[in-house]
Order: sequence, then C-alpha cells, then structure tokens
Amino acid sequence: MSTQPPRRWVTRLTVCVVACFGLIALGAFLAPKLWTPPASPAEQLQAYGDHHHHHGDHHHHDHVSGHGHLSGLEATAENYRQVLKEIDRRLETEPDNKRLRGAKVHIGLDYEPTVAIRECEKLLRDNPRDYFALTHLAYGHYSNGEMERAVHFATAALNQEETEGLLVLIGHAHFQRRKFSLARDHYQRALAIKPASEAAKLGLSRAEAQLAAANPLDGTQ
Repeated sequence: MSTQPPRRWVTRLTVCVVACFGLIALGAFLAPKLWTPPASPAEQLQAYGDHHHHHGDHHHHDHVSGHGHLSGLEATAENYRQVLKEIDRRLETEPDNKRLRGAKVHIGLDYEPTVAIRECEKLLRDNPRDYFALTHLAYGHYSNGEMERAVHFATAALNQEETEGLLVLIGHAHFQRRKFSLARDHYQRALAIKPASEAAKLGLSRAEAQLAAANPLDGTQ
C-alpha cells in the first residue's frame, strides 16, 4: 500500500494553515462593515428628531412644538391636516426621512392618534424593534382608549429600556382597566427611576386609595 511522501503532506498542511489565517483576517476586516451594533433607544429617538424621553403624562405636548413647524407651517387644531399633507408630499421624494416621519407621528398624537398609529405600524414593518415606533404606538393606543394594546407596545419598548414615562403609561392603562395592584406596581417602579415624578406620585396615590377602599378579598385585583 503506497503512501504520499511526507514532504507533500507538509506542503498541503502549510497551505491549509495559511488559508485559515487568511479567512480569519478577511472576517475580521469585513465584520465591522457587514454588522453594526443596534442603535440605543436614545439614538433611535434622536434619529426621528425626538431628543428626550417621555415623562409621565407629558408624552408629547412638552416637545411637539419642534415637530409642529415645517417650513413656516405650524400645526394647530385648525390646520394640522394641511401640515400632514405637506409632510406626506415630502415623504414621496424622501421616504427614508425619519425626521419627517417623526413629525407626522407627533402631530398625529396631538390631534389624531390614528394617524400616529398607522405611521408607527409602517415603521415596525421595516424594523420590529424600532423603539420610537413601539413607544409612540403605546401612547397612540392609550389616547385611543385601547389600554391592552397600549400595555403591549409599552412593554415591548420597556424590554429595550425601562423609563419612568413608559412605566407611568402602563400604570395609567392598568388603572383604567381597574387592575389597581398592577397599576400600583408600575407607579412604584417609575418612582424608583424618577422619585420626583408627579405623575407617578399621583397615580400611586389613586391606585392605593382604590385598593384601600376595595373589599379585602379584591385587594389583589
């Protein structure tokens, strides 16, 4: 039974080793170009022109004015539909302009929550983890009285970052559904993040009052 000369085996082994090191080097070079770490929640918000997190009840009114202005147009209760049409016109030529989409969502939350909900649903189709879309869907559904949906999307956003504003929103939604223990728990978590939160303090007081007034057998509702 014949065998290959040892020298040929050494040559083949050398070629394999060199090839392996070459592939490793190529992977190290290409990896940063092919994959980038996901943007943080704060970075995602900034991409839409939303420069800070939501706090308690002031989920959009405290900063929407920056979005309400678009080339000299200010969104008001009387003309917001015209402003939305102008945004849609611009989005036809700039479909990836996140600041325009952010403006549309904020104006929708102020005047017509269904508009904000539809826009955020489009964003989630492109990126199911879009923190801006998840957060604003929660507020949109809350404004529409859809508490279960509000809790669903707020919880999904909390999986990326836990904020006082989202915890207060969930507390409010549970309170509306008469889930007072759950409401209390979320207000307490909000206060752990921001002890000065007036919305969380008020919500907690109301939830505890409801629990105290309830029949002891219902105290875990």
